[in-house]
Amino acid sequence: MRNFRIVLVILSLSLLGAACSKKADDPKKPANNTATPEMKADEAMTPPVADMPADGMPADMPATTAEGDMTATTDATPVAPAADAPEPKLVCTKLIPEELQKKQGLSAVRDGKPAAQPRTMDCPFQKGTESYSASFDCPTWDDNTFKETLERRKKAMEGAKDVEGLGRMAYVGNKYGIVMLTFWDDDTSCYVTIPGKDEAFIIAFAKDLAASLKPATIQ
Repeated sequence: MRNFRIVLVILSLSLLGAACSKKADDPKKPANNTATPEMKADEAMTPPVADMPADGMPADMPATTAEGDMTATTDATPVAPAADAPEPKLVCTKLIPEELQKKQGLSAVRDGKPAAQPRTMDCPFQKGTESYSASFDCPTWDDNTFKETLERRKKAMEGAKDVEGLGRMAYVGNKYGIVMLTFWDDDTSCYVTIPGKDEAFIIAFAKDLAASLKPATIQ
């Protein structure tokens, strides 16, 4: 009888151990109740507020174009500074006097429309059946501004070449499909631009024009 009880106790312990082992191996139940809760999609993409810079941009993000880095690329004429020099009197029949008109066979010399900028005048005229013009610009620039401006315009021309013996600086080239000559007068504070078709005529006319231009011409 005593042996029977011992066997019964051993059998009960065996069954209890088997049941506990099966419960521990059950895959349907978590091993503990401290599993990490599921993270939402928007929580996974958004960094903590403490990690975001105050301006809303990452600290290593390069800044946009710095002030002063932006450069102008236009070929605009510099604005003449205020000066005490009197306003020049630009009258085409004085700028292209009668003697010069006769020598070069010009006709219909007249004042053009009012210029967009002060101290300028456009003088259209005829050479036979061809129409030409001479544009006079007399700004109050210093020598450096004159030189830099004319050099920049020269670079914008196709096939530009210097013209010797004409003013302080002169060149002729092609722009917009037409011949164009510019010279900086050596007696006045003016530069003159002459567009047209006949390069030889334009150069000859420009040299005679430069010789006739005097300070009294624009006073």
